[in-house]
Amino acid sequence: MDEERRLHALARIYALHEDHLRGRRIACRRRCRHCCTTRVTVTTLEGRAILRALSPGGRARLRGILEEAFGLPRLRPAVTLNGLAALWAEGLEEPSPPEEEAPAACPLLADDLCPIYAVRPFHCRCLVSRTPCAAGGAAEMEEELLAANTVFLQAIEHLDAGGWSGNLLDVLAALMAGAEEGRSSGGAPGLIPNRPLGHLLLPPAHRAALEPLLSALRRIRL
Repeated sequence: MDEERRLHALARIYALHEDHLRGRRIACRRRCRHCCTTRVTVTTLEGRAILRALSPGGRARLRGILEEAFGLPRLRPAVTLNGLAALWAEGLEEPSPPEEEAPAACPLLADDLCPIYAVRPFHCRCLVSRTPCAAGGAAEMEEELLAANTVFLQAIEHLDAGGWSGNLLDVLAALMAGAEEGRSSGGAPGLIPNRPLGHLLLPPAHRAALEPLLSALRRIRL
């Protein structure tokens, strides 16, 4: 599937997720930035969607932000969700998670607002809470919604199979450097290869309730 079609499919997945959230009680509000940290991970396809939406001036500002954020602590996962599902299916142990420092605030924020909100990645979209996060220190979500979010993440990784995943800052920096140097982002520090979706990380207790969602994802023809 070419990049244009994959980006179109990604937009449809985002829209499907918005439909899945419709009618739920969500406490997230404008300038609520408790969850906006350097823990966000993305695929290279999501990173390309972000860069496409920026003006030349916006790209220049982003380049400066990424340079200043170079040393910030951030989450760098050791394995993707589809990679983890493949390991579990084969009875293998997952790699030890990397040691993680306390995350910093997302350096993209400006006056507590997200300048890429319209094209924000799925990790930002899915972190919604029934209660204000600042009070309890974390988002509060139903188990069914957590399960659905995992399915969405696996589908997005599958859509970008052959691409890479990593921290938002690392992926954007790698894509911008690759574009400037005429190369791909593969092999950049902190990035791990995406895998096709082979096994759903979906608890049996939620499969029946999420079957309409699974059918809708299949119709997108990932």
